[in-house]
Amino acid sequence: SDREKSVAIIVDSSTYAGAASEIDRLGADIGHDIDVDVFICPNEWRKAADVKNLLTERYARSGLIGAILIGEIPTAYFEFHDSGEIPTDWYYQDLSDKFVDSDGDGRFEYEYYNLETDVTMRDIWIGRIKPPVGGDEGIMLLKRYLDTNHRYRTGDITYRRRMLYFGSIAINQNGMSKTDYDDLVG
Repeated sequence: SDREKSVAIIVDSSTYAGAASEIDRLGADIGHDIDVDVFICPNEWRKAADVKNLLTERYARSGLIGAILIGEIPTAYFEFHDSGEIPTDWYYQDLSDKFVDSDGDGRFEYEYYNLETDVTMRDIWIGRIKPPVGGDEGIMLLKRYLDTNHRYRTGDITYRRRMLYFGSIAINQNGMSKTDYDDLVG
């Protein structure tokens, strides 16, 4: 292809088997809408590191700008001191830094990164599509969602133009005043 950028669709094999035509169509829609190559990567994804390795390779070789994770894709976790763990896809967005699991429990305590900002640390964007239930019902919900998505992209349905904006945690933690925040959002 002569395209310089790409998007990956990472999907578990079972979900892909149940909704292959809809997922393939999503890939074609994305490729057309934002002029990128789309790689659809079905597999039995067991480890977050395997997903990240694929993303890192595609980033280096194919100009990867983002990925959509569909179905049962492993989630990375961060833990902070004794405050528990939180799921995060940051692990998949930041391809250039080292995430550290010092106690070997499968949860990252911190990452080593160069002097980057909240915005520049993200090498790619990530989205997730996961039905709230599994099995045939989950596949049916996924297919229905992907059909609606396609109908929107092709102009068969429209929506009321509204927006939800959520500022970055880094912005919110800087003690920004409500006036400054409103000016930024405006």
